Amino acid sequence: MAKPNKPRRKRPAPIENNPVEDAMVAMLRVGLVVQGLLDRFFETYEITLLQFNILRILYVRDVEGEGLPAGSFAARMMTIAPDVPRMIDRLVKQELVERASSPTDRRVVLIKLTQKGIDVIEDSTPKLVEHNKELIGALPVADLRDVAKHLNKVLELVNEKRAER
Repeated sequence: MAKPNKPRRKRPAPIENNPVEDAMVAMLRVGLVVQGLLDRFFETYEITLLQFNILRILYVRDVEGEGLPAGSFAARMMTIAPDVPRMIDRLVKQELVERASSPTDRRVVLIKLTQKGIDVIEDSTPKLVEHNKELIGALPVADLRDVAKHLNKVLELVNEKRAER
């Protein structure tokens, strides 16, 4: 009986010495590692990084405690999060946020931090700052600024391309 032929593949184009691929792979690796470390950090508070992001948005943007429209979070999130309503449901269940009707438009649902949510933000933020310093604080300040500047440029370019699609 003859051996079956192995499927033939074209050889992939070499990607070594390709700065675009090197940058993409590096960004993906760093992003995944950092997200994992931050999710682990937030386990103490029984929330995820994305849930913390919602709490922080409320803490920073709703100083008066009047609430933000439930539909406004997706545009402000650090990542694309299609399941924001489910995250809000979990935060309500944990009593970190509450829903309220808008006094001016009953169709609008407002999301407000509870005192428990405020306590989580105020307790976790200084610890998060220290955690992040432990991760990358050994880099010189000038390097940190350069990294942030370049990553923000990349984000701008990627967002432009995403908007085109």
